[in-house]
Amino acid sequence: MDKRRTGSVILWLLLVGLVAFVLFNVVSGTSFKGLFKLPVGVNNIAPYDKTPSGPVPMVDTLSRAPAPIGFTNAQLSPLYKQVRIDSVIRPDANSYYSSGGQFSVYADWSLKQPINVTGWSVRGNKGNAVTISQAIADYNPNTFSVLQNSDVILESGGRVYVYGWKSVLGKNFRLNKCTGYLNTDYKFDPVLPNDCPRVDSGRLVLLSGKCQDFVRSMNTCVAPSPDALNRISGFVEDECRALINKQNLVSCYDGHHNEANFFSKEWRIWNSDPMTFDTYHDRLVLFDKQGLVVDEYTY
Repeated sequence: MDKRRTGSVILWLLLVGLVAFVLFNVVSGTSFKGLFKLPVGVNNIAPYDKTPSGPVPMVDTLSRAPAPIGFTNAQLSPLYKQVRIDSVIRPDANSYYSSGGQFSVYADWSLKQPINVTGWSVRGNKGNAVTISQAIADYNPNTFSVLQNSDVILESGGRVYVYGWKSVLGKNFRLNKCTGYLNTDYKFDPVLPNDCPRVDSGRLVLLSGKCQDFVRSMNTCVAPSPDALNRISGFVEDECRALINKQNLVSCYDGHHNEANFFSKEWRIWNSDPMTFDTYHDRLVLFDKQGLVVDEYTY
């Protein structure tokens, strides 16, 4: 047998063997791709399987949140870390200023809806708690004697300050565009924000130059004194005097209380008793009304 015939026989036998091998694997159910599977590590990249092997579990962020020392995740509020203690001034009997201590509670911007924090409390390591009480939501100077307290509602970005000393006004309240006028008659500690509306420039330009100078020189949230009014009585017109006389708490409230942004997101609450937190170091824990942990703060 010559070499050419021998080569043809060998080639024929190889083809027959390959066909038989493929038919055997097809009959036995082996994937054709499996015949040419490369060993691991030789450009053998498994395809991404988009089909989940089972139901996709919901991510429970609360169960993953690290509970403060001494508490379990079951004791965490659904609002854990969405509302927090964001500032503390510890009580200090030797302080030159009010020494009863203070803290503020802040509602994070991620909060989806307003929350009622009345009855929430902050407790230190000594075990004594300070409770967030009610306050006046709409400070209307026209009805001061009959103003009623209501629950403290915090919107996202809202804050309530709680102080360990008595209010000079005897009232807790939410700030608004006009409450800065109260600083004139009461020595608040701390001083209320002076961000009252200024005189409408559109009305002011119609008056005399001297009137405009006087009005522009006035501080916001400050009503002109009787002496100041007497000094200008000789050179201001009646329209100017009428405008100046409206720079007070009542006129401010009457003229602006229907505006969309009239009410502030900030509340002020004064307690008669000093806070009993440690004057050196303490851990303060914020609890909701159900006694669940909302936040902790250490100093």
